Amino acid sequence: MRRREFVGAAATLAVAAATGPRAAGAAPHLIADGWRSADIVADQLVSAFPRRQSLAAIGDAYGRSETDAGVVCDPCLESHVEGLLDHLGLAESEVRQMAPDTIRARIKAGTAADFTEGRIVRVKGWLLGEAEARLCMIAALRSA
Repeated sequence: MRRREFVGAAATLAVAAATGPRAAGAAPHLIADGWRSADIVADQLVSAFPRRQSLAAIGDAYGRSETDAGVVCDPCLESHVEGLLDHLGLAESEVRQMAPDTIRARIKAGTAADFTEGRIVRVKGWLLGEAEARLCMIAALRSA
């Protein structure tokens, strides 16, 4: 975990502890170091999985296959987080309350639905559900 990530996570926990869980959803505006709501939710989604660097590598490959410029696009993070949450039928406030195992289960269910409905993405020979591909893209954007 980079120092900036640690400071942001500590600030979020401090705000949540001081103000309660309902106010924690409003905390992004109070986060120091330029953290946005998308940063926090993205980290919560990605850190629910044990191999963050692997997710980022797949996301980088996926981003390069989608665009010539790769995935280094900070403003894109918000749209990718929103897209994944919409895809899974989740609100940001729900994700903020979820345990890592619940996040993994929701993404796994979304991936299973993707395969059933033919929403499949090919990345360097791997077949991924759309939910997985979106998660990997978010991991790549957060590690850039």
